[in-house]
Amino acid sequence: MLYLLPGLLTYTVFILFPVIQTVILGSMEWNGMGAKKFVGLQNYLELFSDPIFFQSLSNNAVLVLFIMVLPTLLGLFLATIIELNNFTYRKLFEVAFFMPYILSLVVVGVIWRWIYNPAFGVLNQLLNRVGLSSLGRAWLGDSQTALASVGFTGTWVHYGFAMVIFLAGYRKISPSLYDAVALDGGNGWHKFWYVALPSLTNEIMVVSVYLFINSLKTFDLVYVMTKGGPGYATNVLSLYVFKNAFQYNRNGYAAALAVTLMLIIFTITLVVTQVRKRYEQNS
Repeated sequence: MLYLLPGLLTYTVFILFPVIQTVILGSMEWNGMGAKKFVGLQNYLELFSDPIFFQSLSNNAVLVLFIMVLPTLLGLFLATIIELNNFTYRKLFEVAFFMPYILSLVVVGVIWRWIYNPAFGVLNQLLNRVGLSSLGRAWLGDSQTALASVGFTGTWVHYGFAMVIFLAGYRKISPSLYDAVALDGGNGWHKFWYVALPSLTNEIMVVSVYLFINSLKTFDLVYVMTKGGPGYATNVLSLYVFKNAFQYNRNGYAAALAVTLMLIIFTITLVVTQVRKRYEQNS
């Protein structure tokens, strides 16, 4: 217990206590100054009539596709290609693919904002060079493309992380299993489907849950690239919390939004974990 005490105290002071404060603040009406007014569940009830909240939640759902699903699939694909083909310069590929993940998200947002720039951005310039200038547009200024543009940037950032985790999972697979598949006349697809994929279920679970949480917590990329615009086309829950707290001076409502986001993340993560446990028990 003495060894655990420092970590427990740190967790209590910097995580548990602020969470409790936020939950309490969610039942208050407060502009950041003066006295707080207790309003009970009014802030939470307001969520159900707030169209911006639902649009932000919908935008987060779209980002789940770009920040969880696509990076997981792409990372698994790249890890499989690298592992099963034994490239000579595999370390170079691993480092190159992982590099975007170690960059600051603020730096990533600035870089991709330049790439998407309608006047001098690399993307529109490239489309002009190949004769597809009609496809060029203000990628971050068009409500039809802004969210997908931010999401693609999220895919670029996170697929390297997924790849590295899957490569680590591949290390635990015994080569004798691949040899057994080869003796039975199996090819690379059979090695992946019958050996690699079942062996990587734990890694897939870890990557999926981690990236899912990241997709719901997305703030840096959206704030740097679009600030939630145009309109509310790229507004997400974490950014909406920020706006209510520091721009609209509605700290109580911002706290209610933050608590709601926390509950959504906790509930879905718990459900996924329980489904995974039942799957392991049945298998």
